[in-house]
Amino acid sequence: MGAVVASADHLPNFLIVGAHKCATTSISNALSRHPDIFVPFNKEPHFFVQSVVRGRVPNCVNNSRRYSHLFQAGATHKWRGEASVLYLPLHEVAIPNLLRELGTETRIIISLRNPVDRAYSAWLDVSRGNRLERLSFKAALVAEGQRRSTAYGSPTMLYRQLGMYASQVEAYLAAFRRVHVVTFDDYVSRPDSCLAAMLNFLDLEHAADVVGARDNEGGRVWRSSLTRGIAQSSGVTMLRRAGKRVSPKAYEMVRSHAQGNALQPVQPMAREIREELTDSYRGDVGRLESLISRDLAGWLRTP
Repeated sequence: MGAVVASADHLPNFLIVGAHKCATTSISNALSRHPDIFVPFNKEPHFFVQSVVRGRVPNCVNNSRRYSHLFQAGATHKWRGEASVLYLPLHEVAIPNLLRELGTETRIIISLRNPVDRAYSAWLDVSRGNRLERLSFKAALVAEGQRRSTAYGSPTMLYRQLGMYASQVEAYLAAFRRVHVVTFDDYVSRPDSCLAAMLNFLDLEHAADVVGARDNEGGRVWRSSLTRGIAQSSGVTMLRRAGKRVSPKAYEMVRSHAQGNALQPVQPMAREIREELTDSYRGDVGRLESLISRDLAGWLRTP
């Protein structure tokens, strides 16, 4: 990655590094409403892991000047940040780049979710928007080893692996002086107090405009295979990516309207898959509890 050619006020000084499908969009949007915080509208530039994800995820920024330009409008703000969810699982690539370009004083926000629920939500999200995902959730879990070894598709398609949080969080705790961890459950059940804690982490007072909201909600699938095929066609995909890059706000309005009646609620995860996934995460959740001093036993209960 080339050196960033920019003054410090054109670079972020806080980051939301993940995890995928853990309310990072909602958190980013809420924080951006604070008068002292600037977050560019085009989320997930993934600049600091570009060597791994270029060509595999949309809207990856691989040019140093383009990346610094994202924050130019925030030069007078106390805090400038961005949210790229693959910085967390790809920490071995991200952290050395972040330390070199931004330094250890960069403040890090991590949002985590029950890894079983996160994996299913990620599969729903990817299968809705990525035409490379043609497998059922169960089959995709089986195929994960091969996908990892061949770098197939987006890293977000590694549904089980991305929920192994302990080593990911440990790496950020070791590298940065200030790291704040929030859970998806807490944000959904009490968003205002969670946002107040994040603002306190950034040494800011709560502002009236900073309120919790659910953005980019999952849990829905296409009503028909025909609609899915059209939405995932190469032509529509190119238009979608271009629109998101050129006019992100207009893109979000059009996307929301187009998907309004084309999606339907999804069936819950099969019980046997939930039980198997839960067992596979037990050791990692135990390690994570120790790292963040938080009781996560609820993640290991199967309904």
